Amino acid sequence: MKKTKYLVLTLILVSLTNAYSQNRYPFSETGKLELPSKYRLLLVQEMIQIDSAMQKLVPLMVKGESEKASETALKIHNSFILKSALSKKELKNLKSLLPNDFIKMDRYFHRSAKKLSEALKINKLSESTNIYGKMLNACIGCHSKYAHNRFPELIKNNRNKNKSN
Repeated sequence: MKKTKYLVLTLILVSLTNAYSQNRYPFSETGKLELPSKYRLLLVQEMIQIDSAMQKLVPLMVKGESEKASETALKIHNSFILKSALSKKELKNLKSLLPNDFIKMDRYFHRSAKKLSEALKINKLSESTNIYGKMLNACIGCHSKYAHNRFPELIKNNRNKNKSN
């Protein structure tokens, strides 16, 4: 019971920290990804899969279901729809179209998911919530920089925060 209360409080603190850290990701008019429709559709499919898994993680973690949460985090790490759906030549082409910063952010996110899976596997709840928070920050950073059209409220809120600073 004590662990569950601690985990809930930690998750709340991580969420609040992430909400206030959005200023680290300034709005960029030129950051929108422009990809051919084939790549864009596959990327959106992968993002939908990741979003679904991210939403499942918090309830699993709060309930102490570390094994299921670890499996879910590992699914996020392994969610490479693009890699499995494209030929080597197409992957090379896609990589040439993506900004280096996007690739770095994506790799960081997937590595973090693996770290989260490993931490959950050994019931390191405090470390797990910290890693989950970093993953949320990675989502916010990438969406702020590369997905203006899909997340207009995030961009609007970020602009308003930057004006007030």
